[in-house]
Amino acid sequence: MVTSVKLSERSKRVLDALQAEATLKAGKKVSQQELLELLLADAKERKEKLISKISKRPRVPLGEAEIKRLLNLPKSWGVATCEDDINKYLYGKG
Repeated sequence: MVTSVKLSERSKRVLDALQAEATLKAGKKVSQQELLELLLADAKERKEKLISKISKRPRVPLGEAEIKRLLNLPKSWGVATCEDDINKYLYGKG
């Protein structure tokens, strides 16, 4: 059975480049299907490392602690601003 997988443009470019390099170094055509199957087999062998990388990624939606931490990041610059000023600088209108 063959299933299609959606990739971002960036991931597609990475896959294309990897396919081209693998084909060049192997001296024979390497299909994207073959390449993905090899990558998955390799990921299965290193699944603990893969899971560790995944678990370190930010969670969405954010938890209460993450939200509080982000809300505490902004600092006062001592300059008064208003919505119109922000729109003017960001969008050229206001």
